Amino acid sequence: MSSERSTTTSTTVLGPETDICAWLPTTALAEVGGKPVSEAVPADDGEGAPRCTYLLGEDRVASIDLLVYPDDGPARFESGRTVDKSRPVPGVGDDAYWRPDFHALSVLLGERAFTIELNLFPPLPDEHERAQRLAPAVITKLEELDQ
Repeated sequence: MSSERSTTTSTTVLGPETDICAWLPTTALAEVGGKPVSEAVPADDGEGAPRCTYLLGEDRVASIDLLVYPDDGPARFESGRTVDKSRPVPGVGDDAYWRPDFHALSVLLGERAFTIELNLFPPLPDEHERAQRLAPAVITKLEELDQ
């Protein structure tokens, strides 16, 4: 991503009512999670950010969460980076890091940020790579919204 992108502002309003569940293909989610998607549950994070929880498998114990922060993206992104074990992930968005304790990939794209959290049971050693495979779909959707 170019550094020019980080100075742009969001043109499309996203809020708690925005259903982002269609942003990630169910085939990609099943590949990453190792089980088919049984249900996609739209919600919000309680602070105005749209969220989708993709429940996996028949038992619906494992899940993948997508949160998109429509406002104060850089601040939300930076606040998560303070976690002791967070580590940079080059080549994803304008900036990205993996938080192994939370099994979460956080990505900054312009003024917006998003998080992909894997709640897989049992946890897998390559979860950071799996989460990265989902990021391009979200980046594409955010870029489409701002055109």
